[in-house]
Amino acid sequence: MPSWVDPSEIQRIEQEKRERAMLAAQPPAPLPPAQDWRLVGERMQYSDYSHNPNYSSWQVGTTSIVIYIVLLWLCGPISAIFVWMTGWSLTSKLITTFISLIGLAVVLVLVFAAHYTPTSG
Repeated sequence: MPSWVDPSEIQRIEQEKRERAMLAAQPPAPLPPAQDWRLVGERMQYSDYSHNPNYSSWQVGTTSIVIYIVLLWLCGPISAIFVWMTGWSLTSKLITTFISLIGLAVVLVLVFAAHYTPTSG
C-alpha cells in the first residue's frame, strides 16, 4: 500500500477481505423443496397418452395413420369405416370421413358424367 494511506484504512480493507473470504467459503443455504428447480419433476404426475387400455396399438398413433392412408388409397369408404373404429378424436374422425367420402363422390360424378355424355353418331 502507498505510504500516504492511513494504517487503520489498511486494517479495514484487510478485515473486509477476510470477511468476504469467509462468506465465499460458506456454502449457500439450501432452498426449500418447493423452490428448488432441480427437484421439479420428482412430485409431478405425468399423463401417459401413449398407452390407452381401451384401444389396441393399431387403433391409435402412427400405425393407425399409416393404415388409414393405405386404405384411403385403396378404397375410400373402407377407410371411413376404419376411422370410426380407431381411438381418434371426434374432430379427426369427421374430417377424415369427409376426405374419404370426397373421393367416392368424385368417382361417382365422373361415372355419371361419362354415362350421360351424348355420343355423336
